[in-house]
Amino acid sequence: MRLLVAVFLFSAVSTIHIFISGPVVSALGLKAPIAAWQPSEMMEPNPMLGPAFAEGAVLDSVLPDSELPIAVAGGDDETEKAPVDREKEQALAIIGVEARIPDDVRKPIGMTLEELQQLTDRTIVEGEAFLAEFPVSEYRTAVITVLCRLYLLNSNRTFIDSTRLYKERNGKDPDSSWIQVLRRNYFARIQAHLKEAISAIPEGEAINCRLVRLKADTFWHSQQYAKAIGQYRILVDQCGSLEDLDVVRCALLNSQLRDHDHSGAVSTADSFLAHHLESELLPHVFHLRGKALLEAGRLLDALHWWRSIEDVIHSAAEGKPVVFDGNPVKLSLKTRGDFQRYHEEINFTLGFIEFAMGDYLAAEQSLREEQELLIARQGENRITNVGQVYINRTERVYDTLVRLVGKPAPSLDLGDGWISNVSLDPIQEQGNVVLLLFAPYNNARYRDTIKNLQQLYVTHWHEGLRVGWVAIPKGRNDLSGQLDSLTVEAGSMGLAFPVGLEMNKDYVNYKAYNAAVGGGTLVAIDRSGNLSWYKMDPTFRDESIISIVARRLLESDSGSK
Repeated sequence: MRLLVAVFLFSAVSTIHIFISGPVVSALGLKAPIAAWQPSEMMEPNPMLGPAFAEGAVLDSVLPDSELPIAVAGGDDETEKAPVDREKEQALAIIGVEARIPDDVRKPIGMTLEELQQLTDRTIVEGEAFLAEFPVSEYRTAVITVLCRLYLLNSNRTFIDSTRLYKERNGKDPDSSWIQVLRRNYFARIQAHLKEAISAIPEGEAINCRLVRLKADTFWHSQQYAKAIGQYRILVDQCGSLEDLDVVRCALLNSQLRDHDHSGAVSTADSFLAHHLESELLPHVFHLRGKALLEAGRLLDALHWWRSIEDVIHSAAEGKPVVFDGNPVKLSLKTRGDFQRYHEEINFTLGFIEFAMGDYLAAEQSLREEQELLIARQGENRITNVGQVYINRTERVYDTLVRLVGKPAPSLDLGDGWISNVSLDPIQEQGNVVLLLFAPYNNARYRDTIKNLQQLYVTHWHEGLRVGWVAIPKGRNDLSGQLDSLTVEAGSMGLAFPVGLEMNKDYVNYKAYNAAVGGGTLVAIDRSGNLSWYKMDPTFRDESIISIVARRLLESDSGSK
């Protein structure tokens, strides 16, 4: 059965699918809670999108003559049935599966997860077979609607298991180009189906909101954010009857963030806050607005925003009355529960911004308050999973701030680990500003960060900016071969700054800078040779912040205030 699915998708791909997240976490930019496994770094699912209509099947708008799906029992004399009857029977059987897909696919009721996956795989095959056999069926739009929903539900399963199969057959992980082809082909099939269904709507008729929603979500998952924005705007403007329109608004907001339309994201958030304070998504909109300001590099505005809603977040999480912009806000228990994660991270966010601005005393205080809050909640057994993550994160950043920042940067000695014998040692770079990245090689998560550092270096080297990348090996075997792989990657990216591999088995250089072994860490060193900034897990979202810190240090004689 799974091989049949692969035939319908594209010949090079194995399709053993894994469900993506449920509806609410999908357009928020939050990490999706997956069942027993987590997507690899190649795939960052949209938080809140998930199924385009997870609240249940409303089929009147797509079924001809408003026919509702019914359970159809298969007989032994299938070949004797009239073609029109078989067409209708097959169509209704496919459409009826939608009602069996639970709102939370991680916790199916009445069936096991494996049974749910088998049902989905079988329905995809049957749906593709129906479309091939009945090219002019009156049921095509309804079948396409269900089929595309299932394809979206199964996207992560396809990518994860196809990647696993590639590694089993080739003994190594696929490169980024292979993954891009995989994703492009997968979503192209969904888009082709939707194009057919939408083009079949007679001119002058109202849009099919369910099809537009699927189209928008497909653009999101295929990382075509500008196109997703256009479709989400149509939904907001023309589909006011959607029960989850707040989810759509948040999907629009998050798409704008991904498309780097930060001013548009702030405007969308402001409109939401002006008219939908009763929404259960309120805490996430607060968060996304702050995120938009931060990613735009508007650090002072971001700091003011988080300070302005600090009392709101704490009051909401603690069950106290909430007032925003002079208006009392009535919160559900669920909304107060969702405020918990921001209650547990806001002090870290404030400290992060203050750190980037060079206000070390304020950053130290905010991070200390974060530690105290999380330790107290842990002791009361009230801490969330997010809080558990921030305990370790805050400890590492706080330790770096009080122990290393403002002091001479440690020496950097990679021995024979430098590519082409071009080295970088911050001790020898006094008078210059140094950005030093510690991150794995051949890792898609940090590729955009490396590209950003390259651009910064090219733009500001004449002002005294220096950049270096210290990669960590993938195990201790064949370090020479790994150095060759790093050389190839650096060459393919056209990097003009020194790149090297941590050869020491004790990772002494990583430890000297308190860099996460296996993860990514970026440090900044001012013209005096002192460590002045520290950023854990620098990704594409931090491009503006990194640039601002670099320019601040270049314009200053000292890295501290």
